Amino acid sequence: DELALEPTPAVAAAAPGRGTHMDTVLRRFGEPSQRLAAVGGNLPQHPPITRWIYPDYTVYFERELVIASIPNRVVAQPADKP
Repeated sequence: DELALEPTPAVAAAAPGRGTHMDTVLRRFGEPSQRLAAVGGNLPQHPPITRWIYPDYTVYFERELVIASIPNRVVAQPADKP
C-alpha cells in the first residue's frame, strides 16, 4: 500500500478532521485495522506521532490529536503470467 498525497473530497469528508481527539476518533470511526506504535517523543520538539490505519485512510496523531487523515492508495499488482 502507498499513501496518496492529496486527499480526495469523498474520503476527506468521511475521515477524522484535524484536532480530533483519539477517543473521539474511536467513538465515531471504530477500531482501526491496525495501530502502529508511536515514533519520536524523545524530545519536546519531537512529539510522539502515532498512525492508525483504516481501510480507506490513515490517521496521523501528534500525541492524542489528529494532525492529518490521508487516503490510502493501493498500487495495482502485475497480473501473473500464464
